[in-house]
Amino acid sequence: MRNFIQTNLLWMLLVCSLARVIRAYAFAAFENIPLWHERDLTNSASERIIIPESFTLLHYCLTQMNKVLAGLVVRPDQMEKNLKLSGETFFSQALLLALINKGMNRSRAYRLVQNLAFTAVATGSGLPEVAHQSPAVIRRLTPEELAQVFNLKKLLQNIDQVYKRML
Repeated sequence: MRNFIQTNLLWMLLVCSLARVIRAYAFAAFENIPLWHERDLTNSASERIIIPESFTLLHYCLTQMNKVLAGLVVRPDQMEKNLKLSGETFFSQALLLALINKGMNRSRAYRLVQNLAFTAVATGSGLPEVAHQSPAVIRRLTPEELAQVFNLKKLLQNIDQVYKRML
């Protein structure tokens, strides 16, 4: 199992690296746009490289990712455990925005949320528990507002639309 995970991780790293190359080719293609009407060699020379290379790399990346995803096992129980192990610090952005919306200075809110997240991880508590104990937070946010900030369902409310866009 460990070998399987390491192999898939290596394939994913390779695909991410090649995606950067494809993106760089796209940038070169964008630079060709102003020259389309001229059709000189500066345009066609780069296109002779970037077009076939991009399609070849993209095909390779898709093939490798299909292999990785074919062996993917989704374990919701383990995902929930990992979320708890993170100290639920993924809520930090929602907390930051809520504090800013309540009038707190952005840099002060950032430092506060960062310190709360560090405290949550260091103490083994969750960010929601640490935030509920912070005088600076409870001065600005009501318990109902905090419940909305730390609502996982709210964070996932658009997940179906995200997946539909991908299909």
